[in-house]
Amino acid sequence: MINRNEVRKNLEEMLENPFWAEYYHKAPSARCQEFIGLEFYYSEYEDDETGAAMDAIEDEMDVSDLRHLFRYCGNNPRKGVLARKIAEKENRKGDE
Repeated sequence: MINRNEVRKNLEEMLENPFWAEYYHKAPSARCQEFIGLEFYYSEYEDDETGAAMDAIEDEMDVSDLRHLFRYCGNNPRKGVLARKIAEKENRKGDE
């Protein structure tokens, strides 16, 4: 079980950095903020349970949430994954 107190404590520490605070506070939804909090925690502890929780949240994110993650993502393979997810959701949206 994810220790939410530890996630919150880790989040508070990360938000001391202005860049990470902006990333978190400018998130377009509470779901996106929850993901970012878990992402910060995962970057420190890399446990499978947190990774699975992040995957579940990310699957439910809308395009604006994913674009926010993309905007703050470094130049790494994750950026390509996010770009594909954005394109998939935009294509599905167009089919509706």
